[in-house]
Amino acid sequence: ALNIVAALLTLATLDRWWRACTQSGGALACALCTAVLITPLPSIALLGLEHSAHIWISIVLAVAAARAATHESSARRDLGLALLAAITCGLRFEGAFLCAPAIGGFLLLRRWRTSAAIAAGAVLPMVVHGLYSISIGWAFFPTPLLIVWRPPDLTSMGGWVGALGGQGVMAIWASPVLSALVLGNGLLLASRGAPLRQWTPRETVQGLFVVAAW
Repeated sequence: ALNIVAALLTLATLDRWWRACTQSGGALACALCTAVLITPLPSIALLGLEHSAHIWISIVLAVAAARAATHESSARRDLGLALLAAITCGLRFEGAFLCAPAIGGFLLLRRWRTSAAIAAGAVLPMVVHGLYSISIGWAFFPTPLLIVWRPPDLTSMGGWVGALGGQGVMAIWASPVLSALVLGNGLLLASRGAPLRQWTPRETVQGLFVVAAW
């Protein structure tokens, strides 16, 4: 039941966000249908564990970070971003792939406190989990990460290419839909050619998506 609630919240959040970006009902319907099919949200809502909740909170974090980037920094806003980052990474450590470009973006904007707040929020659940795991005689990192992750071979050129993003590029190109989304959003950002300080919230979300997918 909670998965279905999270899926509905995802659609409601996307609907509210895209209504602020476009006045076209057709474009809005197309975007929502695309999100449902690509995720795929129905299957995740019925069969997934925390995935639908993680999708929703990741969208909320991306939108909140995009809006914060176009407003003056405030302690309340930074605290909210830290809390969202903690929930995102607490649900799934993969949330760090979204937090990292957000942190980098605010560093480029010289918003040091905002960057530090997001970083602290993202790291906190990982550290708490790791310390608890050690206290019960297990490794710092969770089992799935220990099974899947392999350190790059930095003794070869191929290893360096993979460590610098080559593996991410190959993963993106393995999915035609993801490839089209990343390439399309990247081209849209490049076509405008605006500096980071002049990005709109919509462009900031696009940038977060492109970098996080990489």
